[in-house]
Amino acid sequence: MRLRTKITLFFFVIAVLGSIVGGAMNYSNFEEVLTDEIYNHLETTTQTRTDHVLNFLDEKKIEIEMVATHQELSNEELKEIMDIDERIYELFILDSNGKIITGSDESQIGKDKSGDDYFINSKNQTYIKDAYYSETIKKKLFTISTPHVGGVLVARIGLEELETITADKLGLGETGEVYIVNSDKFLISSSRFFENNIMVQEVHSLNSKTCFWDMDEYYDDSTGKVEAPERERKIFLDYRGENVFGLHGFVPQMNWCVLVEIDIDEALIKPMKKFVVFSFIISAGIILFFTLVGFVLGKKLEKKCQGGRK
Repeated sequence: MRLRTKITLFFFVIAVLGSIVGGAMNYSNFEEVLTDEIYNHLETTTQTRTDHVLNFLDEKKIEIEMVATHQELSNEELKEIMDIDERIYELFILDSNGKIITGSDESQIGKDKSGDDYFINSKNQTYIKDAYYSETIKKKLFTISTPHVGGVLVARIGLEELETITADKLGLGETGEVYIVNSDKFLISSSRFFENNIMVQEVHSLNSKTCFWDMDEYYDDSTGKVEAPERERKIFLDYRGENVFGLHGFVPQMNWCVLVEIDIDEALIKPMKKFVVFSFIISAGIILFFTLVGFVLGKKLEKKCQGGRK
Protein backbone atom coordinates (compact mmCIF):
# COMPACT_ATOMS: atom_id res chain seq x y z
CA MET A 1 0.00 0.00 0.00
CA ARG A 2 1.36 3.41 -1.00
CA LEU A 3 2.31 5.88 1.74
CA ARG A 4 -0.19 8.43 0.44
CA THR A 5 -3.00 5.88 0.73
CA LYS A 6 -1.95 4.83 4.22
CA ILE A 7 -1.88 8.40 5.52
CA THR A 8 -5.19 9.24 3.81
CA LEU A 9 -6.78 6.15 5.32
CA PHE A 10 -5.35 6.97 8.75
CA PHE A 11 -6.82 10.49 8.70
CA PHE A 12 -10.13 9.09 7.43
CA VAL A 13 -10.36 6.54 10.27
CA ILE A 14 -9.43 9.13 12.90
CA ALA A 15 -12.06 11.53 11.52
CA VAL A 16 -14.75 8.80 11.48
CA LEU A 17 -13.97 7.64 15.03
CA GLY A 18 -13.84 11.21 16.28
CA SER A 19 -17.16 12.01 14.62
CA ILE A 20 -18.82 8.92 16.11
CA VAL A 21 -17.59 9.64 19.65
CA GLY A 22 -18.25 13.35 19.41
CA GLY A 23 -21.65 12.80 17.81
CA ALA A 24 -22.70 10.39 20.54
CA MET A 25 -21.63 12.81 23.27
CA ASN A 26 -23.32 15.76 21.56
CA TYR A 27 -26.50 13.71 21.04
CA SER A 28 -26.65 12.82 24.73
CA ASN A 29 -25.91 16.39 25.82
CA PHE A 30 -28.42 17.88 23.41
CA GLU A 31 -31.13 15.45 24.53
CA GLU A 32 -30.48 16.34 28.17
CA VAL A 33 -30.49 20.09 27.51
CA LEU A 34 -33.64 19.84 25.36
CA THR A 35 -35.43 17.77 28.00
CA ASP A 36 -34.50 20.33 30.66
CA GLU A 37 -35.88 23.11 28.46
CA ILE A 38 -39.12 21.19 27.89
CA TYR A 39 -39.68 20.64 31.59
CA ASN A 40 -38.72 24.20 32.50
CA HIS A 41 -41.32 25.49 30.07
CA LEU A 42 -43.92 23.01 31.31
CA GLU A 43 -43.17 24.00 34.90
CA THR A 44 -43.56 27.71 34.14
CA THR A 45 -46.79 27.12 32.22
CA THR A 46 -48.18 24.90 34.97
CA GLN A 47 -47.41 27.45 37.67
CA THR A 48 -48.86 30.44 35.80
CA ARG A 49 -52.06 28.65 34.74
CA THR A 50 -52.61 27.15 38.19
CA ASP A 51 -52.13 30.57 39.79
CA HIS A 52 -54.61 31.99 37.30
CA VAL A 53 -57.22 29.40 38.28
CA LEU A 54 -56.62 30.02 41.99
CA ASN A 55 -56.85 33.78 41.52
CA PHE A 56 -60.06 33.45 39.54
CA LEU A 57 -61.70 31.35 42.26
CA ASP A 58 -60.54 33.74 44.98
CA GLU A 59 -61.80 36.71 42.98
CA LYS A 60 -65.27 35.18 42.50
CA LYS A 61 -65.41 34.07 46.12
CA ILE A 62 -64.65 37.60 47.35
CA GLU A 63 -67.16 39.05 44.90
CA ILE A 64 -70.01 36.83 46.12
CA GLU A 65 -69.08 37.46 49.75
CA MET A 66 -69.24 41.20 49.05
CA VAL A 67 -72.71 40.81 47.55
CA ALA A 68 -73.78 38.89 50.66
CA THR A 69 -72.89 41.85 52.88
CA HIS A 70 -76.05 43.56 51.62
CA GLN A 71 -78.77 42.68 54.09
CA GLU A 72 -81.61 43.01 51.64
CA LEU A 73 -81.37 42.00 47.98
CA SER A 74 -84.31 42.17 45.61
CA ASN A 75 -84.83 40.21 42.42
CA GLU A 76 -83.98 43.31 40.40
CA GLU A 77 -80.78 43.95 42.34
CA LEU A 78 -79.63 40.38 41.71
CA LYS A 79 -80.34 40.87 37.99
CA GLU A 80 -78.31 44.09 37.98
CA ILE A 81 -75.34 42.29 39.56
CA MET A 82 -75.57 39.65 36.83
CA ASP A 83 -75.57 42.37 34.17
CA ILE A 84 -72.29 43.67 35.60
CA ASP A 85 -70.64 40.23 35.56
CA GLU A 86 -71.60 38.15 32.54
CA ARG A 87 -69.87 35.10 33.99
CA ILE A 88 -72.64 34.76 36.60
CA TYR A 89 -75.59 32.85 35.13
CA GLU A 90 -77.90 33.01 38.12
CA LEU A 91 -78.12 34.48 41.61
CA PHE A 92 -80.62 33.43 44.25
CA ILE A 93 -81.13 33.47 48.01
CA LEU A 94 -82.21 30.47 50.07
CA ASP A 95 -83.95 30.87 53.40
CA SER A 96 -82.95 28.91 56.49
CA ASN A 97 -84.98 25.93 55.23
CA GLY A 98 -83.30 25.85 51.82
CA LYS A 99 -86.11 27.36 49.75
CA ILE A 100 -85.48 30.04 47.13
CA ILE A 101 -86.99 33.30 48.36
CA THR A 102 -85.30 35.76 45.97
CA GLY A 103 -83.69 35.18 42.60
CA SER A 104 -82.60 36.60 39.28
CA ASP A 105 -84.82 33.93 37.70
CA GLU A 106 -88.15 34.55 39.37
CA SER A 107 -89.60 31.31 38.01
CA GLN A 108 -87.36 29.43 40.45
CA ILE A 109 -88.69 31.19 43.58
CA GLY A 110 -90.23 28.73 46.02
CA LYS A 111 -88.21 25.73 44.88
CA ASP A 112 -86.65 23.56 47.59
CA LYS A 113 -82.83 23.31 47.45
CA SER A 114 -82.35 22.03 50.99
CA GLY A 115 -80.73 18.82 49.79
CA ASP A 116 -78.15 20.48 47.59
CA ASP A 117 -74.49 20.72 48.61
CA TYR A 118 -74.41 24.47 48.07
CA PHE A 119 -77.02 24.85 50.82
CA ILE A 120 -75.82 22.15 53.20
CA ASN A 121 -72.15 23.23 53.17
CA SER A 122 -72.50 27.00 53.26
CA LYS A 123 -74.54 27.74 56.36
CA ASN A 124 -71.45 28.89 58.24
CA GLN A 125 -68.83 29.50 55.54
CA THR A 126 -68.37 30.10 51.84
CA TYR A 127 -68.51 26.93 49.78
CA ILE A 128 -67.61 26.25 46.14
CA LYS A 129 -69.43 23.35 44.56
CA ASP A 130 -67.60 21.35 41.91
CA ALA A 131 -68.45 21.67 38.23
CA TYR A 132 -71.74 20.08 37.20
CA TYR A 133 -74.47 20.29 34.59
CA SER A 134 -77.40 22.40 35.73
CA GLU A 135 -80.73 21.07 34.51
CA THR A 136 -82.27 24.40 35.52
CA ILE A 137 -80.36 26.59 33.09
CA LYS A 138 -78.93 23.85 30.83
CA LYS A 139 -75.32 24.88 31.40
CA LYS A 140 -72.11 23.36 32.71
CA LEU A 141 -71.01 25.46 35.67
CA PHE A 142 -70.01 25.59 39.30
CA THR A 143 -71.53 27.45 42.24
CA ILE A 144 -70.27 29.66 45.02
CA SER A 145 -72.54 29.93 48.05
CA THR A 146 -72.09 31.94 51.23
CA PRO A 147 -74.11 32.69 54.38
CA HIS A 148 -76.62 35.53 54.03
CA VAL A 149 -79.00 36.78 56.76
CA GLY A 150 -79.78 33.37 58.21
CA GLY A 151 -79.92 31.81 54.79
CA VAL A 152 -77.57 31.31 51.83
CA LEU A 153 -76.68 33.37 48.77
CA VAL A 154 -75.92 31.19 45.74
CA ALA A 155 -74.20 32.17 42.47
CA ARG A 156 -74.10 29.89 39.45
CA ILE A 157 -70.93 30.69 37.50
CA GLY A 158 -70.02 29.52 34.01
CA LEU A 159 -66.90 27.60 33.10
CA GLU A 160 -65.94 30.08 30.37
CA GLU A 161 -63.20 31.72 32.44
CA LEU A 162 -61.58 28.32 33.01
CA GLU A 163 -61.76 27.83 29.24
CA THR A 164 -60.00 31.16 28.74
CA ILE A 165 -57.23 30.14 31.11
CA THR A 166 -56.62 26.77 29.49
CA ALA A 167 -57.23 27.80 25.85
CA ASP A 168 -54.01 29.82 25.55
CA LYS A 169 -51.58 27.53 23.69
CA LEU A 170 -48.71 30.04 23.47
CA GLY A 171 -45.42 28.14 23.60
CA LEU A 172 -47.14 24.74 23.53
CA GLY A 173 -46.73 24.01 19.82
CA GLU A 174 -49.18 21.88 17.91
CA THR A 175 -49.79 19.23 20.56
CA GLY A 176 -49.30 20.93 23.91
CA GLU A 177 -52.40 21.58 26.00
CA VAL A 178 -53.58 22.71 29.41
CA TYR A 179 -56.72 21.25 30.93
CA ILE A 180 -58.40 20.87 34.29
CA VAL A 181 -59.60 17.61 35.82
CA ASN A 182 -61.98 17.43 38.77
CA SER A 183 -62.05 14.95 41.65
CA ASP A 184 -64.06 12.47 39.57
CA LYS A 185 -61.25 12.54 36.96
CA PHE A 186 -63.44 14.27 34.37
CA LEU A 187 -62.33 17.14 32.17
CA ILE A 188 -63.96 20.41 33.22
CA SER A 189 -62.20 22.42 30.53
CA SER A 190 -62.05 21.60 26.84
CA SER A 191 -59.55 19.26 25.24
CA ARG A 192 -57.51 20.56 22.33
CA PHE A 193 -58.21 17.41 20.37
CA PHE A 194 -61.84 16.47 21.04
CA GLU A 195 -64.99 18.57 20.94
CA ASN A 196 -67.78 18.58 23.51
CA ASN A 197 -65.87 16.44 25.99
CA ILE A 198 -66.27 18.58 29.14
CA MET A 199 -67.51 16.31 31.94
CA VAL A 200 -67.52 13.44 29.46
CA GLN A 201 -63.83 12.57 28.99
CA GLU A 202 -62.22 10.75 31.91
CA VAL A 203 -58.49 11.14 32.54
CA HIS A 204 -56.66 8.33 34.31
CA SER A 205 -53.14 9.09 33.11
CA LEU A 206 -50.05 8.89 35.32
CA ASN A 207 -50.04 12.69 35.49
CA SER A 208 -53.62 12.77 36.76
CA LYS A 209 -53.17 9.92 39.23
CA THR A 210 -49.97 11.40 40.66
CA CYS A 211 -51.59 14.80 41.11
CA PHE A 212 -54.54 13.47 43.10
CA TRP A 213 -52.32 11.14 45.09
CA ASP A 214 -50.07 14.07 46.02
CA MET A 215 -53.07 16.15 47.10
CA ASP A 216 -54.28 13.35 49.34
CA GLU A 217 -50.84 12.70 50.76
CA TYR A 218 -49.21 16.12 51.04
CA TYR A 219 -52.00 18.64 51.57
CA ASP A 220 -51.14 20.94 54.48
CA ASP A 221 -54.19 22.22 56.38
CA SER A 222 -52.22 25.05 57.94
CA THR A 223 -51.12 26.55 54.61
CA GLY A 224 -53.86 25.27 52.31
CA LYS A 225 -51.14 24.14 49.92
CA VAL A 226 -49.77 20.86 48.61
CA GLU A 227 -46.06 20.49 49.38
CA ALA A 228 -45.34 17.44 47.21
CA PRO A 229 -41.78 16.27 46.48
CA GLU A 230 -40.31 16.65 43.02
CA ARG A 231 -41.21 13.65 40.89
CA GLU A 232 -38.97 11.65 38.57
CA ARG A 233 -39.41 12.70 34.98
CA LYS A 234 -41.42 10.09 33.12
CA ILE A 235 -42.95 9.69 29.71
CA PHE A 236 -46.53 8.47 30.00
CA LEU A 237 -49.69 7.90 27.97
CA ASP A 238 -52.28 10.66 28.04
CA TYR A 239 -56.06 10.19 27.70
CA ARG A 240 -55.60 9.80 23.91
CA GLY A 241 -53.05 7.04 24.29
CA GLU A 242 -50.19 9.28 23.08
CA ASN A 243 -46.76 9.43 24.70
CA VAL A 244 -46.34 12.81 26.39
CA PHE A 245 -44.28 14.84 28.82
CA GLY A 246 -46.38 16.41 31.52
CA LEU A 247 -46.61 18.22 34.85
CA HIS A 248 -49.49 19.15 37.12
CA GLY A 249 -50.62 21.93 39.42
CA PHE A 250 -52.92 21.75 42.45
CA VAL A 251 -56.21 23.50 43.21
CA PRO A 252 -56.73 21.86 46.63
CA GLN A 253 -59.82 23.80 47.72
CA MET A 254 -61.66 22.32 44.72
CA ASN A 255 -59.72 19.06 44.52
CA TRP A 256 -58.90 19.94 40.91
CA CYS A 257 -55.72 19.25 38.98
CA VAL A 258 -54.32 21.51 36.28
CA LEU A 259 -52.53 19.25 33.80
CA VAL A 260 -50.04 20.54 31.24
CA GLU A 261 -48.78 18.11 28.60
CA ILE A 262 -47.09 17.98 25.20
CA ASP A 263 -46.48 15.07 22.82
CA ILE A 264 -42.99 13.61 23.05
CA ASP A 265 -42.90 13.33 19.27
CA GLU A 266 -43.18 17.09 18.80
CA ALA A 267 -41.21 18.16 21.86
CA LEU A 268 -38.29 15.74 21.69
CA ILE A 269 -38.24 13.20 18.86
CA LYS A 270 -38.59 15.61 15.92
CA PRO A 271 -35.94 18.04 17.25
CA MET A 272 -33.61 15.10 17.91
CA LYS A 273 -34.10 13.84 14.34
CA LYS A 274 -33.21 17.28 13.01
CA PHE A 275 -30.17 17.31 15.27
CA VAL A 276 -29.06 13.91 13.93
CA VAL A 277 -29.37 15.09 10.32
CA PHE A 278 -27.49 18.28 11.12
CA SER A 279 -24.79 16.33 12.98
CA PHE A 280 -24.47 13.89 10.09
CA ILE A 281 -23.91 16.75 7.63
CA ILE A 282 -21.31 18.36 9.90
CA SER A 283 -19.60 15.01 10.49
CA ALA A 284 -19.54 14.26 6.78
CA GLY A 285 -17.91 17.64 6.18
CA ILE A 286 -15.32 17.03 8.92
CA ILE A 287 -14.51 13.54 7.58
CA LEU A 288 -14.14 14.89 4.04
CA PHE A 289 -11.92 17.72 5.26
CA PHE A 290 -9.58 15.46 7.25
CA THR A 291 -9.46 12.92 4.43
CA LEU A 292 -8.37 15.64 2.01
CA VAL A 293 -5.80 16.87 4.54
CA GLY A 294 -4.47 13.32 4.84
CA PHE A 295 -4.40 12.91 1.07
CA VAL A 296 -2.48 16.17 0.52
CA LEU A 297 -0.10 15.47 3.40
CA GLY A 298 0.45 11.91 2.23
CA LYS A 299 1.15 13.07 -1.30
CA LYS A 300 3.79 15.53 -0.09
CA LEU A 301 5.45 12.97 2.15
CA GLU A 302 5.40 10.44 -0.65
CA LYS A 303 7.16 12.88 -2.97
CA LYS A 304 9.80 13.64 -0.33
CA CYS A 305 10.46 9.96 0.17
CA GLN A 306 10.76 9.40 -3.56
CA GLY A 307 13.11 12.42 -3.88
CA GLY A 308 15.26 11.08 -1.07
CA ARG A 309 15.70 7.76 -2.86
CA LYS A 310 16.99 9.54 -5.96
